[in-house]
Amino acid sequence: MSVSSAESLPRAGVVLLAAGRSRRIRASRSKLLLDIAGLPVVAWTARAALALEPARVLAVISPDGEGEGVAAALSDVVDADTFNSVVQDEPLGTGHAARRALSELENTLAPGDDVFLIVGDAPCVRGETLVKLREMRGDADSAWLAFRPDDPAAYGRFVLDGSDSEYAARIVELKNLRDGDAVSPLVWSGVMVTTVGHLSRYLPMLKDDNRQGEFLLTDIIIHAARDGGRARIVECDAEDGQGVNTRADHAVAEEIIQCRLRAAAMAGGAGLVAPGFVFLSHDTCLGEDCRIEPWVWFGAGVEVEGGAVIRSFSHLEGVRVGRGASVGPFARLRPGTVLGEGVRVGNFAEVKASRLGDGVRAGHFSYIGDSVVGDDVNIGAGVVTCNYDGFSKHQTHIGAGSFIGSNSALIAPVSVGAGALIGAGSVITDDVPDDALAVARAETSMTENGAAARRSRKKK
Repeated sequence: MSVSSAESLPRAGVVLLAAGRSRRIRASRSKLLLDIAGLPVVAWTARAALALEPARVLAVISPDGEGEGVAAALSDVVDADTFNSVVQDEPLGTGHAARRALSELENTLAPGDDVFLIVGDAPCVRGETLVKLREMRGDADSAWLAFRPDDPAAYGRFVLDGSDSEYAARIVELKNLRDGDAVSPLVWSGVMVTTVGHLSRYLPMLKDDNRQGEFLLTDIIIHAARDGGRARIVECDAEDGQGVNTRADHAVAEEIIQCRLRAAAMAGGAGLVAPGFVFLSHDTCLGEDCRIEPWVWFGAGVEVEGGAVIRSFSHLEGVRVGRGASVGPFARLRPGTVLGEGVRVGNFAEVKASRLGDGVRAGHFSYIGDSVVGDDVNIGAGVVTCNYDGFSKHQTHIGAGSFIGSNSALIAPVSVGAGALIGAGSVITDDVPDDALAVARAETSMTENGAAARRSRKKK
């Protein structure tokens, strides 16, 4: 069977097998909820499945708080009209999980419609790989995504149908191989595609008479073969097959996805000086000709416009950096921050929930929180906007063209007018009018030779 266009394909459904326990990962929560570039593992799997434009996405979840967390994570990436979850009361294997989804598949899809069954911890599988798997199924009853790991021992091995390396007779663990089995070097990735009708016929035949005491999805290959059915093996890159079962696996998956994000950013014109030392989020948006130095970390919701420079050891999350702006080194920009064009936020400066107008300069050691700063303001070293009184947050307004001297504290709520000048070391508690000079510090007390006299007393 050849596929010439998307219009000739039947509808597709997706079942995410997301009810398994996560003991090997040694985490306090499900491995499916561990973060990779700002998204949970299971959300990455679902995003890839969306490339199939599925009519239905079902998640099989556990009957506890972890299951609720998985469902919530998926609802953030899958349209509510498409998504639903079903509970697997007991962890009795992948085949049992698929059975839990079967009735809803039969109610919402036709027997000839395609169904993808995908393990939830497959964050590195790409949408184009799933599309290819669907096309490569051809006239086979099912197609199983396979890859070549460095060590295949921990995976389900394909036993070939005779000498034909394109079709599987069954999938078994290494310990269950029999003498004389024709074993493929490929292993199963946890992804397969078949039809609703195929599942309706063969899922009820599954039994738990194996060492695991589980109903295994892979056994439908054996049952279908008795009726002349064939299971095609489709190879993908090893990266697509990377799962998350251990902390080491999680780190490998993070690096795979980071490499893809970096490559996409550079293809869009962003300049990454040392790509391997820049850490992006799933939604990081870097404009053309911006420059990102090593050891920069981007959290979710960051947009950097063209020509901006983010210097080393800076941390950005939930911010927008204007064209030609400069951030860092060692700067922290927290959620709700917007920097205008040409803004300079220097070393050891922190900005939170604030809007800085064009040309603002905050060179070093400043904290700007819950503030609105006009254009061309100079903020000296050590300036603090004191936005929290122990109970509530308050705003500071700084007018365009003003100058805030070093080591000044602006006690919010307070306004500094346009063109005003605040003397260094001032503590400003009252509003300052436009073009005013405000100095609020104690007078200097001086005693001639006082230091020498004190030293003399100490020596005695």
